[in-house]
Amino acid sequence: MFKGTLWSKHLLVDTGVATNEGVLLRDLNGDGKPEWIPNSWVNASPVIVWELGFVKDPTRVPTLKRILLSETGQSHGLGFGDINNDGYEDLLTAAGWLEHPQEEVFERPWKYHPDWRSRWSVPIFVRDLNKDGRNDIIFGNPHDYGLKVWYAESPGPEGKLIFREEIIDNTYSQLHCIHFADLNGDGRDELITGKRVRAHNGGDPGAMDPPIICYYAIDETGTFT
Repeated sequence: MFKGTLWSKHLLVDTGVATNEGVLLRDLNGDGKPEWIPNSWVNASPVIVWELGFVKDPTRVPTLKRILLSETGQSHGLGFGDINNDGYEDLLTAAGWLEHPQEEVFERPWKYHPDWRSRWSVPIFVRDLNKDGRNDIIFGNPHDYGLKVWYAESPGPEGKLIFREEIIDNTYSQLHCIHFADLNGDGRDELITGKRVRAHNGGDPGAMDPPIICYYAIDETGTFT
């Protein structure tokens, strides 16, 4: 049983985006403190981060500074990774990606690249799965069937990113969240996911299928088992 004092203060924040789909914490400016980043499934919503100002006094709540990264670019899905391989971690949604500036990280909007539009899991992961020096995108379909990987190919016209899509598993639906962890202690992460139960009140494809949880081993070529 919990013993102690209940939290005496709560902080109510306007996320700045309509219909919040999920929230992730990530240190985007490299100061050692994470920012609070909401995701929305409404495409017209802005991409906003909240910079946390931590305080030493435990009786005070953290401060929050609103930072606009882009006026648009939201969609169901949020993740982070160096998608253009320039050494800086970008922000991804299912409506494209925001390019991390090399300096003055929060002093100006991030360049928005609408290179795709879909609905993806929260989170989205960016990793070089096949060891070719280019980072790939891994995501689940949150409200339909499919676990997918987009393997990065060479940049196309005007620097637009080109990907080759592969379906890893299409046997169950509603992969709303995916996670990486080393389950067997071999030094290599497995991908963990599963099926939600009655997402959208049973209205999604496969909603009444049996729920599962599973993991996938990934070899050096990027092959999932």
